Amino acid sequence: MEPNTATYRRTVRRNTNSNPSLGTRPHNNVISVVLPLGDEKSRIKVSLDKLSYLKAGWDGLEALPIAKKVIANVSHLLATSDDQDWKGWAIEPNINGTVILRSNSRTSCVSLGVDSFSFFIKKGKDVEGQDEVCFTSEAVLSVMRSVNKLTE
Repeated sequence: MEPNTATYRRTVRRNTNSNPSLGTRPHNNVISVVLPLGDEKSRIKVSLDKLSYLKAGWDGLEALPIAKKVIANVSHLLATSDDQDWKGWAIEPNINGTVILRSNSRTSCVSLGVDSFSFFIKKGKDVEGQDEVCFTSEAVLSVMRSVNKLTE
């Protein structure tokens, strides 16, 4: 065996088996997270985690980052809810530092703030809703569950 070949093999083996330090891995080697199918709460949790990293001006203008208390409210809501409560719902950032829960059918919306929430439910041509409801997980879940019953 020629010395150059042996050196080449050792170098290749060392380079392919070594783990790069954090932050140096190329983007095309990003490891994807695999979630169980149908795990609605995990889907929302992943989205909430992403929203928690938004910085001021995330919309390219003057949007506020999502308030830590809002993130805590949604986390508590996730902890006290069932997986089926989140079926058909998406979570989106709002420019005022709150989040919006929107039904996939686009017939309902819940805006979650620091101490309160607001919601609307479209029923045919009528729209029902309420502003500035004191935030409790039970109250928000009640609204989400009534929307879920309408869309079943």
